[in-house]
Amino acid sequence: RTKMALAFTLLAPRIPQIYYGTEVLINNSERPGSHGRIRTDFPGGWEKDSINGFSGEGLAASQLEMQQWLKTLLRFRKENEVVHRGETLHFSPQDGVYVLFRSIDDKKIMMILNKNTEPHRLNLERFEEMELTGRQATDIITGSSMQLGETLLLQSAGATILAINSEQDE
Repeated sequence: RTKMALAFTLLAPRIPQIYYGTEVLINNSERPGSHGRIRTDFPGGWEKDSINGFSGEGLAASQLEMQQWLKTLLRFRKENEVVHRGETLHFSPQDGVYVLFRSIDDKKIMMILNKNTEPHRLNLERFEEMELTGRQATDIITGSSMQLGETLLLQSAGATILAINSEQDE
């Protein structure tokens, strides 16, 4: 859920703000409503710190994975004008899936937020006006490429962010 919230925050048309510690999953779940834990020093750089969010030393696998995921998404955001200047087109949630597009000319980003815990086939014909069929897309987190057809299999809940290659790139 955190990744879905961050994907929306970072790809929707806005100037995002992320609180420090998000990238290493600092949370307040032990004492909900208390802000003491989320206001602690960032782990690392202090003499007695047993974990280091800067170097990754002592972080749990889930913390390292979130740190890398967020770094990849932030780098993508920084380097892509479509995120900063692109038009936004929302599609209402359907079957537990919300889709947002950002586009400039023939450059497109497709953000899919999937709440389904079981594999789900997303019907891409619903987004006909975005001219996706036959286009090459790259998952910006994994780097894997695919050709888009009539459907897209979403394996599990989470955020999927696709850079749709422009037609001249194909």
